[in-house]
Amino acid sequence: MLRWKLSQFPASRLWQVGYAILILMAACVLQAEPFNTEGRKVLLPVDTQGVGHRFWSNGFLAVREIEKATVHLHNGEGKRLWTVRVTVPESVQTTLYPVTVWPDGSAAAAGGAVSADGARGPFLVLIDPAGKITRMVRTAPFVAQHLTVARDGSLWAFGRILSDWGEKKDKPHMMVRKYSRDGRELAAVLPRDTFPDWPHPARHRR
Repeated sequence: MLRWKLSQFPASRLWQVGYAILILMAACVLQAEPFNTEGRKVLLPVDTQGVGHRFWSNGFLAVREIEKATVHLHNGEGKRLWTVRVTVPESVQTTLYPVTVWPDGSAAAAGGAVSADGARGPFLVLIDPAGKITRMVRTAPFVAQHLTVARDGSLWAFGRILSDWGEKKDKPHMMVRKYSRDGRELAAVLPRDTFPDWPHPARHRR
């Protein structure tokens, strides 16, 4: 059970905490079935049938391939709009986890890269409606593990700070970050000590 300490937040910030709770709830969404809002089954292109993780976001059906760091975006009828594979310079391994889509078909995705010497680097990428990566933001030490977009167009990330493998105690940090459409960090809220010690509540669920 979560141990909320809302008394530590001023009233003016409770809306931000509420939005963070919604992000946490959204993290539990199951694999999407390929049916559109009208109940018709969506037939995806052959190369994405049975591949990756499917999910709906603002009327778009996305398929995410974690280990290939690839996102395929389709419209509500299953037509492929674009495919993007994220590459990070000087990395030997790149993975992609949370992805969210704006109503205009642009998207944001977060992941991590590992260099030859084992150094890890979390990142956030912004993708335009044509499937072009417009910006890559290095977010270290913050690792975004869940993403969502707000009605005002801002991007919200729920996650944790980068720590050593196997670490069982987190350093104090804010777990929710708010970004502008162009990737600028606007706010950081929801202290880590609002939740139980372990496991971290933002830990990704495949």
